This record gives sequence, C-alpha cells and structure tokens, in this order.
Amino acid sequence: MSKFSRWALPGVLLLSLACGETKTANPTSPRSLDASESPSDSGPSAVDSGNSITDAGTLPEDAGQGPVDTGMRAGTTPTSCGSENAGVTPVDCTEFGDVDAYCVFGDHCSCSVNAGFKCEGAADGTGSECSPGVVCVPKREDVSEAQVGSASSSCGDPMLQNLTPIDCTRYGDLNAQCVFSNHCACSETDGFECETQSGSGPSQECAAGVYCVSMN
Repeated sequence: MSKFSRWALPGVLLLSLACGETKTANPTSPRSLDASESPSDSGPSAVDSGNSITDAGTLPEDAGQGPVDTGMRAGTTPTSCGSENAGVTPVDCTEFGDVDAYCVFGDHCSCSVNAGFKCEGAADGTGSECSPGVVCVPKREDVSEAQVGSASSSCGDPMLQNLTPIDCTRYGDLNAQCVFSNHCACSETDGFECETQSGSGPSQECAAGVYCVSMN
C-alpha cells in the first residue's frame, strides 16, 4: 500500500462519520415560536370562553332558584307592622290615611303627628310612636291624659278595666259616644251600627273593643 493510501483511508472514514452525524440530527426538534404566538394557539382551549358561568350574567343554577329575598318581610313594613313571634298580629299603619306612617323595628307604628294623625286611643302629646298593634288615625278631638279611655276617640279604660282604648269614630261615625269608659255607642240615625252585636243591651251599644261601622 502506498503512503498516500495509508493517509487517505482514515480521512475518508472521518468524513463519512461526520456526514452521518449530520444526517441523524433530530429531525423532529420543535420550531421556535413566533413572539405573537402562545403555546395554546395550536388548538382550542379546554374551556369555551362563550360558555363561562359569567356569560350573560347568569349562572346555570339560576333556573332552579326561588324568589329573591328583597329584605321586605311581613311585619316590617308600613302596611304590615308587628311581630307574630311577640304575639302581635301585623297591622297596617297607613290604613286610615297616614301615608307617611312607618314601622319601627318591625314592632310598632310611628304616625305623622304634624300631618294631623295620632296613635289610636292615645292622649295628645304622647309622641308619634304607638304601642304594638295600635294604628295611626286622624286626630278628631283633643284628648288629655285624664280623658284616655273615656272619650269617643279613646274609649276603654286601660287602668281600671284593663282595656285597650279604641276610637269609636274610626270608621266615620263622628257622633259615636263612649259609654262608662267601656264601650262605644253608635249613631243609628246616621246609619251606623256595632261591627258585631253583643246580643244584650241597646242595639246601638257595642261590646268593649267593638267599633261603629256603616250599615251600608
């Protein structure tokens, strides 16, 4: 073998090995990402952005939900004031015209004294807040503390007879009277009678706590 052959053969082998390494370089190496691309651009995301729970402001559970609680519960509004849990049947503070009356603590009415209303059966000057179960009525006569329970608009002695004073004129019988600080006597000639009949005594005289109402 010539001197050229001895040196040429190792050179050919080295060149072949180098070419082989170049051809076997990883053909599947990932391409570099453009700056505007993100890894998620290659396919759809797992969550459809149009179906998120906040889409259109609704939740899937909305369809099965009941009425929304507005916080205006029975017993806490002007037209329904009083706690049944405290043994008080809710009353309408505004029933007799006091549209600005309101309910205090879900317990009792507060009347518009400056607009000519007062707590039913109460003395003048006792303030705007009523006892539980008492409504606001128009003030039709002056009632002093000493007259409470014995006036036509405050009938029923709270001290000696343990009665709640009522306004005999509440339903329009302006000539109704209070008898013995106990009960109302209605004006039959004016077309009024007792709301319920007691079954004893004169027909125009009512049981304690019973109002005079129109016969019509």
